[in-house]
Amino acid sequence: MTTEEKNQILNLNRSGMTCRQISTALNIHHSTISNFLENNKKIETFGHCQTCGLEIEIPIKKRGGITPRFCSDQCRFDWHKKYTAMKTVKRICEFCGKEFTVVSYRKNKFCSRDCANKSQHEHR
Repeated sequence: MTTEEKNQILNLNRSGMTCRQISTALNIHHSTISNFLENNKKIETFGHCQTCGLEIEIPIKKRGGITPRFCSDQCRFDWHKKYTAMKTVKRICEFCGKEFTVVSYRKNKFCSRDCANKSQHEHR
């Protein structure tokens, strides 16, 4: 593939044409065009990871409509662990009266599975 063809492929792709349409226009097999475009992805920087502060870079093609907040799954897991730990509340067990801690978005009414089972058997 010549440099001129490569530039034409990139320009046609930017204008919104699919690999098959470019293939027909330039008389080049569509898999060649697809491989070329896959190997020449543009990288876009989105800012910094909310957990570790690293720059977040992602190929434009894979970006979709979502702006990433984390550089990796591990950073995402760590952030959620830290964030949910800050959102804990204390509740009183409806069966035994013992105080227990739970993440605020949970609807736990009992301190343990054992108390939940005992309460269920008591109401039968």
